[in-house]
Amino acid sequence: KQYDGMTKEEDDLTLGLFGKWDFMTRMSSFWFLNHYSHRQMIPGGHFLKEETVRDYLVPAIKSMFV
Repeated sequence: KQYDGMTKEEDDLTLGLFGKWDFMTRMSSFWFLNHYSHRQMIPGGHFLKEETVRDYLVPAIKSMFV
């Protein structure tokens, strides 16, 4: 029931970032696509490195405010 009534606008504002080598949450990125439309696979594992935050996370957040 958590996703009942979710609008297209809400879906458009949601982006899931998943590490390509995250073995702790491997299936989460597939589950995510059952409910949301926008997923991006990024380099790395479960814990983000400074470079990943700078090169992927921050630009993704900034793009939501443009």
